[in-house]
Amino acid sequence: MDKAVGPARGLPLSRVMTHVKQHFTPTRDAGLLAIAVFKLFKGIMLIALGLGAFRLLNPATVQRLTDWLLHFSLTTGQRFIDKAIHVLSKLTRGHAAALGLGAIAYGSLFTVEGIGLWTGKRWAEYLTVISTGTLIPFEVYELTQRLTMVRVSALVVNVAAVIYLVYRLRHPRKANADVATSPVGRPAQAVSRHA
Repeated sequence: MDKAVGPARGLPLSRVMTHVKQHFTPTRDAGLLAIAVFKLFKGIMLIALGLGAFRLLNPATVQRLTDWLLHFSLTTGQRFIDKAIHVLSKLTRGHAAALGLGAIAYGSLFTVEGIGLWTGKRWAEYLTVISTGTLIPFEVYELTQRLTMVRVSALVVNVAAVIYLVYRLRHPRKANADVATSPVGRPAQAVSRHA
């Protein structure tokens, strides 16, 4: 059985740092690193938004935010701000809580994917293909409803990530041979594809 690490268990900080270095060293694959950074960024942003949604459970916070947006809307006249004010006026406590929980759960999934891809774990490649691939039909549907550059960009990035990961999963030896010549990350003998 593995022994827990950390100062609370009486282990020196240097040993804890060695553990972190060994287990969170980035993969040598630049494609995986790019996807990992993207997933980690989205995960952190969604978790922050989820935590912010819980602040909307307080009616005084909603009122302050609405007042601020009204003032901002008068000075800029942006349609997006008017829509945000409309959504805030209709927001119930249950919806705010569900929004917060959903964003935190989804952000946690992205964060797990990002950390797994960062460390080059094969299970993270499968998880990312499944979770991202299942959402592509919804993104296509959204594009049929309203075509925007943000939606097109999101679809292109997600399709490219899925194609890249499927290629890596179907051709692991070729992918590892390509990585072995890459200057990114740790030395070739430290690359581990299984976890």
